[in-house]
This record gives sequence, structure tokens and C-alpha cells, in this order.
Amino acid sequence: MNKSQKGGAAGLLAGLRKLNIPGILIGNIVLFVLFGLANERFLSSYNIMMIFRNTCTLLMAALGFTLVILIGKIDMSVGSVVSMAAVSVVVLYNAGVPVALALLLPLLIGIAVGVINGLLIAKCNFDFWVVTFGMMSVFAGLALVTTDGNTVAIKNDIVNWIGNGKIAGIYVVIWITVILAALMVWIQKKTKFGYDVFALGGSQAVASVSGINVVKTSIIVYALSGLFAALAGVLGGEAADYQNALSAGTSTFAFIQRKADTAVADQVRALDLKGIYFIADTKRTYPNGRVGAQIVGLTDIDGNGLSGLEKYYDDILSGEPGRYEAERGRDGTPIPGGVHEETPAVDGQDIIISVDIELQQYVEDRLLADKEGLTSNGGSSVVMDAETGEIYAAASLPLLDPNDRENIPAGATELKVVTHLFEPGSIFKSVSAMAILESGTMTPESELFCPSEIEADGYIISDAHDRGDATFTLEQIMDQSSNVGISLATENATANGVSGFENLYNKINEYNLHTRTGVDYPGEGEEGTEYLGSLLPFDKWGKVQAYNISFGQGVSVTPLQMTRFYGALANDGVECTPHFLIGKPQSGETPEYATEKVIGSEKALSDMTDMLKTVVSQGTGTDAAIEGYNVAGKTSTAEIYDEVNGGYRKGVYNMAFTGFIADSTGPQLVCFVGANETEYGSIVTPVFKDIMSTAIDRFQIMPE
Repeated sequence: MNKSQKGGAAGLLAGLRKLNIPGILIGNIVLFVLFGLANERFLSSYNIMMIFRNTCTLLMAALGFTLVILIGKIDMSVGSVVSMAAVSVVVLYNAGVPVALALLLPLLIGIAVGVINGLLIAKCNFDFWVVTFGMMSVFAGLALVTTDGNTVAIKNDIVNWIGNGKIAGIYVVIWITVILAALMVWIQKKTKFGYDVFALGGSQAVASVSGINVVKTSIIVYALSGLFAALAGVLGGEAADYQNALSAGTSTFAFIQRKADTAVADQVRALDLKGIYFIADTKRTYPNGRVGAQIVGLTDIDGNGLSGLEKYYDDILSGEPGRYEAERGRDGTPIPGGVHEETPAVDGQDIIISVDIELQQYVEDRLLADKEGLTSNGGSSVVMDAETGEIYAAASLPLLDPNDRENIPAGATELKVVTHLFEPGSIFKSVSAMAILESGTMTPESELFCPSEIEADGYIISDAHDRGDATFTLEQIMDQSSNVGISLATENATANGVSGFENLYNKINEYNLHTRTGVDYPGEGEEGTEYLGSLLPFDKWGKVQAYNISFGQGVSVTPLQMTRFYGALANDGVECTPHFLIGKPQSGETPEYATEKVIGSEKALSDMTDMLKTVVSQGTGTDAAIEGYNVAGKTSTAEIYDEVNGGYRKGVYNMAFTGFIADSTGPQLVCFVGANETEYGSIVTPVFKDIMSTAIDRFQIMPE
């Protein structure tokens, strides 16, 4: 080195000393330059941005840790607090805690940990190594137990914006880190607390003599350390999402991200990273959004059915995966002729379903429209062709939006008209009345004395509406929905040596109201049995149970079971298997479904239909009437069993209406509308009217 060179080097070092630039920073600058010279992409704005973004977690934790070092101590719990804070956010949010609170609580936990550390070290004079190591062990263990060693994730727009959003082209998390770093520098340089920290680090004894509250300052320092550690956990951690996959030694191949957006893929491709490859893939979209989504269902990332028809027909829709091998050199260069296709993929089949998309959309929109009724605790509806069993529309609240997989409400993936049992209440009176008519013991005009209440096994049976003693015809029992009337009429329906109650039990089974409908949708009953719903064996029926069952309490069914039964009333006594699948275009197959004649008496069917028309024209179902058409149906206001306390809940009911258009041409549509856990009132009948009116226009149904 000549003199001028020596002077230049010395001058540079002297200049750096005057600038008071730490040696570690100088070293990092040198490394940046060297890496930049080795790879021109290293110093690109994108790469530098990503470096700063990925180190924000460490920088955040270091802000508080620095204060601990300044007072001459160590905080070994920082790393585990970072982990536990990150885990806590996910656990809290996925448990239903609002996102703001899910972000705040881990910060408070971090502060609490710091306060405990500070108290034990400064107040109780415990060794800081022992205290913070203990805290490290505790929170590392909690994080491990909580996650069971697995990666946990959170999907929320706010959290995603904090981690991935940008302001003026710079990641939000970087802005937060820079602002907090500047704030900490100001605190250290310009505030009394900062002076106290430096004094405490110089000599605790001198600081104490100088009037500095050593205990208070130490507690605040450790609290800030815990806070910044927790903040690091809340704001950082993306890199850990990929660590397990990339570090696994059991495979030479791992997906870093499936179904990535093309814009993200292009950014990664621009980095020209060795060993990173890109495979073209498909992405499932739902052009109709939530419309029919509960019926169609969801798939996982590999296309396997998770719910709905996607799950039920998974073996048809998924096809068979193919397999190929690709050989590459050590540097990732493809080897000529190194691609070997072993098994070609076989496409899955398409299926054609019966759902009318326009009617389906209207049904969903109509269910959502009644904010005070149906949507308070859920509602549902199904429209089925009684002559074929084809389901034209079906939905239950809450609805499913497959394009928003991050915010799926509980129960949204189920079609509750298929999967959920309920005590049907008065819509079940049609079953009892049908059994009575078939027994021949009463006609619609037959009269029966119906007191205001009756006693059975120590219980009192009364109607939903207060009334005095009265004499009703069977038709009036139905249109006034009298519990007392249908109970006594059922009891008196003894014929051919079979009691009225046993006749009802037999007819429930003949009408298939205790067996699966056979609908092609997952979740209908338990595997391994054809039974569906609850029905006491007849030898367990007491008088009160028999009375209750006659008006739809003490027995459970699904909405689709009731829809199938009312479909038989509209279809000359023939029940059809409800279904969605109507064709497989590739094979040309048209599936056939079972039908069964469950009601043989044409006179009983005609009388039953007339009584149901009276229910709508002058009884409890007048709000379901459609001008120019004969609507036949039955209302229901069912009590709800209290599974906690026993008995029935007070003040809330399951309400329903099931009906069809009688004396009409075109499809013989039957419609069920239900509202769950709602206050008493006419809610479902207007919804039925609107849905069936739309269906009339849609399918050009005309009165005879």
C-alpha cells in the first residue's frame, strides 16, 4: 500500500468514526455490496423490500430486547413470546373472537409476561437467566401444545393487509417497524425514561442513589420487551409457513404454494431462484357465487369433494390422476428426454342436475329478505317436482359463498332440509288426518266434540289458540289446526281391530316418514341404517305420547321427508325419490329412481287435498293464498325441545308451511318453507307464496 492509498483508507475509516457508524452496520453494508456484485438481482428494489419485510419480525423483537441489554440484563423469553403471540392470534380468531380483540390480547399477554419477569428480577432479586429461561420454556411449551406441532394459519382481510398490504409501495409491516424504531430512538435519546435506562445499565447502585426507581424502570423495560416480542409475533411469521415443507428430508419435492395467483408467481419467477419450479394448474371458480353453492358443495385444493354433490359424486367427478416423472440436472436444467409419462390422467365425468338456477336464486334471495323472521336463527326451503322427485331449488341459512372460503359461517356447507331433524308440529297433522281418512272412521264432514283441553297421563293438551269447548268437523280440525281435535280423532280411528294410535304408527311407517328419502346428498341419517328421525316403538307409546305425535310433537323428521309426503298427496299417492342428478352426458346415462304407491284410496286423497285447500282459503294458511290458484297446504308452529333442562322452550318456535298447487297443469311442485327458533307469528306463509308465485311464472303452471 502506498502512502496515498494508506491515507485514503485511513481517511475513510476516520470519516466513518466521525459518523459514529457501528462496525456491525459497516459489515452488513459490505456484505450487501458483495452479494450485489455476485448476483445483480440481489440489489433489486423487490429483493431489498422482501429482505426488510422478512426481517421485520426480528427487528420488532429487537426493539424491546435492546432496552433489556441497556440495563445490563438478558430476556431469553423473547423468542417463545413471539411464537405464542402468533399462535394466540390464530387460535383466538378461529374461535370466533373479533379480529381487533384477537390482535390486542396477545399484546397484553406479552406485557404481562414482561411485568412478571421484571417483578421477579428487580423486586424479588431472582436471577434474570433463571426467570427468563423459565418463561421461555413455559411459552414454548404452550405454543407447542396449542398447535400440536403443526403450522396454524389465519385468513382475515385485516391481518392479511397488515402482513401483505402496501402504503406508497412499501409493506405496511415495514412502516410499522420503522415508526416504532424511530419512536424507541426518541425515547432513549430525549426522555427521562431513556436517561434512566442508560443510568441503570451503567451502575444499578449509582442509579439508585441518584433517585432512579430501579424496580419500576426494570419492570417497564421487561414489559416493553414482552410487548415488542408479542408485537413481532402478531405482525410477522410468514416465512415459517414454508419452513416445514422446505426442510422435510423425506422428499425431494415440495409445494411452496398451491393455486398461487399468476402475479405472485411472476414476481417469484423474476427472482430466478435455483430449485424453484412452476407447474401450470387449474383454479376452480364459481361464476354463480353463492347461488346453489350448498347443493354443488366444495372441494379441497386437489379437487376432492368435501361437501354437497361434489362429495356425494366424488368418484364420478374426480376421474383418475395421472403420473409423470421429470428429470433435471443438479442446477435444475431439464435433461433432454427426461420426461416420462407413466400413467395418463383420466378426466372425470360431468353431471347434469335438476336445479333451476333462476328459481334457486330467487329462493335464496327470498330467504335472505326477511331479516326479522327467517334469518334470525336460520330458515330453509325446498321446491320439488312431486311427479319426478327432481329438486328444482333448495337452500338453508346461512348461505355458502364458495368464492369466499376464508369466511364460511358455521353450518353453511350443509343443506339443512336434508340433514337436520326437527319436530314438525302441525304440518304433521296431514299425516294423522290421512291415516284417519284411510281408516274410514271419519270424513271431512264428520263432527267431533272437542273440549278446550284434554288430560293424558297427568299432562294437559290444548290448542295453540285459546277457545272454549266446541264441535268441529275433521275439516275444521285441520283448518283451525286443533291439537285437541286431531288427538281425539286419531284416538277414535279404530278399524278392523287396530286401534287409532296403532293405525297412526303403521301409517307413519307406510308413508316412509321414518326412513331415508334416498336423496343423492351427503349427511342424510347415519350410515348403516335406513331409519331417519325419531319415532318411539309403538309398545312405548303412552296416551300423552300418542296425542303429541298426532300433532307433530315427540317425533322428528327432516324437511325433505315432509316434502316427499306432501308430494305423494299431490301425485296420486305415489312417493318419488327426491334427487338432483338427472344425467351423465359423457355416458348418456339417465338414472332411474324408485317410486312407491303409499296411499291407495283416491277418495281419501281427494278429501285430504280439499281439506288442505280449506286451510289456505279460510284457515291458518290464508297468507299462502295465490290469486287464481287452489293452494293446498298446512301451517305449523312447533315447540322446541330443551336439551339442557328438558321439556319445551318458552317463547320460541320452529315454524313451517308445506304445500302445493292443486288442480293445475304443468309440474306438480311441492314446497317447504321453515323458520327456526323464531317468535310466534306468520312468517313462512308469505315466503311460500312468493316462491310458488315465482315458480308458477317460471314453469308456466296454469289452473285447470
